[in-house]
Amino acid sequence: MNLDQLYNYITTRDLLVNARSAGHLPVYLYAYSAAGEDTFAAELRGLTSNLMRTGKTVLHIDLFELVVQILKEDGSFDTLLEVEPENDKGELMNLIDDVANVESVIIPRLKGEIASGSASVLFISGFGKCYPFLRAKKVIAALEQGLSDTPVILFFPGTYDGWSLMLFGTLPEHSYRAINLSGQIHNN
Repeated sequence: MNLDQLYNYITTRDLLVNARSAGHLPVYLYAYSAAGEDTFAAELRGLTSNLMRTGKTVLHIDLFELVVQILKEDGSFDTLLEVEPENDKGELMNLIDDVANVESVIIPRLKGEIASGSASVLFISGFGKCYPFLRAKKVIAALEQGLSDTPVILFFPGTYDGWSLMLFGTLPEHSYRAINLSGQIHNN
């Protein structure tokens, strides 16, 4: 599946109605090959522009950029860069989580972004750049709590079979309720 197919899917269906009629929350997951990350990022910008030309209001948030912004706002970014060589990943994860916690900081920020505009769809990318500090399953689980009526598409570098996420195609992580957008497109 490519982003042209995703464009056709988004422009010909109501993602909110499709999800709700199947008893799901409007959280979709689009898996793509991690090998072409730079190419994919450019294609995603093109998809966003094309959708906006059709009248769709797309809000695209790169989680890595959001986390960096939060760390800079807090004044922690430069400190983390200084201590990073001396600390193991577990300590760094704790330091980042203290400032950019998924449940208490990132999800409220995402929901605030949704509420501040009239986005017809929210794109969330940057999972690969945030690994292991930010996990897709934590974002999906947190989005399930009080999700608005804005459909969300998570762009994930790896594979997704409807149950297991495989970051970069090798690191397993289980998801709970994201709709496999790749499977939806291939079945239609």
